[in-house]
Amino acid sequence: MWGITVQGIRNARAFVPARMMRSIRRPGLASFIAAAFVITAIISLTILSVPANNAQAGTTTTIEVSNFKFCTPGQSPCPDSPLDTTVAASVGNTISFQLVGGFHTASHCTDSTFTNCSNNLFDFGGGTGDWLIPASANNSNVYFRCNVHPSVMRGLIVVGTPPPPTASPTAAPTAAATPTPTAAPTATVAATPPPATATPAPTLSGRSDVNCDGETDGDDVLALLLHAVDAPPAAGSLGVNGCAPIGSGNGDGPRGDLNCDGLVDARDALVALYGWAGLPVPGLPDGCLGP
Repeated sequence: MWGITVQGIRNARAFVPARMMRSIRRPGLASFIAAAFVITAIISLTILSVPANNAQAGTTTTIEVSNFKFCTPGQSPCPDSPLDTTVAASVGNTISFQLVGGFHTASHCTDSTFTNCSNNLFDFGGGTGDWLIPASANNSNVYFRCNVHPSVMRGLIVVGTPPPPTASPTAAPTAAATPTPTAAPTATVAATPPPATATPAPTLSGRSDVNCDGETDGDDVLALLLHAVDAPPAAGSLGVNGCAPIGSGNGDGPRGDLNCDGLVDARDALVALYGWAGLPVPGLPDGCLGP
């Protein structure tokens, strides 16, 4: 590109149409027009070289890798296997795996069988890495595991496109209503509501018998409380054929999850206490068997 120099202006004059040059009577004016051509070209190239604004990056979701579990920082305590954690994200978001402790990996698996889990969408051998969700993963379930502990460290990313923002409807103006005369109110006798019936106490389903001794009692409440504070379980009967550990996975969710919230904590001990006392348990979601 020419610089704005005397030689550049002289060279630029070659680009001025000959008819225009012949019509110019003053030599100084011809040099001024040539310089204007050079300046216009520089400004045009500068404008064309400015890149377009990049779209803002999406949000980042952090998944911590430690203690034989995957867990987001907001989860406490972290859920148990078979799926340590499930997060929802959108195309353009970033999933950031952060190794907190131990020796683990964060490796994408091609399906829910967790068998083909190497060299796929992401495979962070050191347990730390960022995965930018591509458009090809939209509306899919992205399974991942630790290849060092494949049976106990597993997770799921549910990828979906966020819905577009919807404009708030604007209420149409309404004409002022013409007041109409109202009849004088008549006295009415309030009906007496029928007496409330007490909710019967639930029948114990056996879910709260976490120590497998055939009944729900204070020993089960104590076992759930000890599990909630990560204390060693109290010695006691484990049933005839042994007893699965509290928090282990099964078809109905984690063992000991009596309020069906996916966790085993002190709230489940409270539910077991209600069942032991023969009282109805308030606040259980629909379909939850309770104690």
